[in-house]
Amino acid sequence: MARGKIDRLRFTAEASTHYQATVHSRAFGFPLDSVIRIVKVSDNSELARNDDVSRERYDALIEFTPKEPGEVELQINDLVDGYGPRHAYSVIVEPVRPNVELTVAEERFSIKAGESIEIPITIARRHDFAEKLEITADGLPEGIEAIPAVSEAQGGSSKSISLKLTATPKAVYQGSFQIVATTADTTKIHAFHRLRELVTVDDVWLTVPAPSK
Repeated sequence: MARGKIDRLRFTAEASTHYQATVHSRAFGFPLDSVIRIVKVSDNSELARNDDVSRERYDALIEFTPKEPGEVELQINDLVDGYGPRHAYSVIVEPVRPNVELTVAEERFSIKAGESIEIPITIARRHDFAEKLEITADGLPEGIEAIPAVSEAQGGSSKSISLKLTATPKAVYQGSFQIVATTADTTKIHAFHRLRELVTVDDVWLTVPAPSK
């Protein structure tokens, strides 16, 4: 990005469609302190404006819903007029649809043979996602069982739930598995652990140590 420059991207928006525009720069280690502005090309009226996603996430994100179809312009600049070759970024503009995100706070878990653990799962339902989810584990070996858990569309289980894993007395294992949610139409959604803002893993590690001699 050049000094004092506003980058501009035009596209045709549909009426009553909810859009989201997201800048990725700080998440990749670049210093751009991005600001997004959306204007109607026909009269230069502002539809929306935003900078940081949150206090901890400094890349800009904005949502907007045009009342009528027409060409709009997405404008991006640096909040403090930073510039230079390292002020690189990418931007994604897409219609917003109901979606859900499942995350786990850890990427490694351990069970003693003959015992159980419960893995807490955070469920973020966005944009009116209101489907029941059945949550279980894929890739577990014989001797380790996951008891399926159900996240209802409303109530406490809609936001968080625990998946219980049980190891038989003779189980011994070191390896990965995945936590998977299934919707009524059999769509599968993988839970993940966030290493960094844009770096996630959906293979989590499980250890069932051999009994001490």
